[in-house]
Amino acid sequence: MSTQNFQSNPWGQLMVSPSTEATTQRALPPEVEGHIKALTSRDEDALPANTLQWLRASFREYVKGLKRLDEVMGLAPSASQRNWRTIDRLDLRNAWLVRAFELLDGPSAYNRCRQLSDQIHSFQEAFWPGLEDREAPPQELTPFRQALFFAFKASPGEVPQSWRRLKEIVQNPPPAAGTSSILWHVQADTYDESRSTKIDPQTTIGKSNMTLGHLAVLALHAWKGSPVLQERHQGDATDYWQRVLRQAMDCDEDEVPGLITEVLSVEQINSALKSAGVKSL
Repeated sequence: MSTQNFQSNPWGQLMVSPSTEATTQRALPPEVEGHIKALTSRDEDALPANTLQWLRASFREYVKGLKRLDEVMGLAPSASQRNWRTIDRLDLRNAWLVRAFELLDGPSAYNRCRQLSDQIHSFQEAFWPGLEDREAPPQELTPFRQALFFAFKASPGEVPQSWRRLKEIVQNPPPAAGTSSILWHVQADTYDESRSTKIDPQTTIGKSNMTLGHLAVLALHAWKGSPVLQERHQGDATDYWQRVLRQAMDCDEDEVPGLITEVLSVEQINSALKSAGVKSL
């Protein structure tokens, strides 16, 4: 998985050439970037011959004692460039913030940015102090909070909370370039693996008491009963269902996803479950 998986965002812009802190000026030459990616790939992957030659030549120069290792390998930024590790770290942080944004739902992108701002503040206050020493998020953490965990891990103390700044990031997502894409790949594979679940109507969602059976009944009733909802999702019931599932994974106890409660009242929810022969919440 890479940031190339993101095709577009609510502002209709592709995830290329961001004008964020991670500027379009890359601090590493393309050939050096390629060697670093090869060296930091999986252990079972063979090193390309040209990377091995580059590595040997760099160490021969280094042992002469005239330059630092990062200088002979072309990893030291010039005075006019930002450190490439800083650039890639911010790219990685922003990629996870975009993922967190995608897991939110609301009537507008503005609303979702405000939600993200509030959630980042809450995560920093309530969750991050107990998680910052961990290498990976706990399995029981919801997908949304796992995305925030990786954003905070990539850039501790530098995760923006302003909804305006978050909007800029979402409008200009990071490109799949630099060494940040390696970290993104490793983290995203771990992240997605923890979200897998059996397709069983009795499977509970997140920390709530809801099951897939509950959600299926309620989502169907909400979809059929709301032309506004259908228009918002451009008639794509699959998109709506996926968003309901994502939202449900962040629900607690008896909470019902907002995508359902904005359409169905408590009475309608109970009636729909009863008529379908599904145990009430």
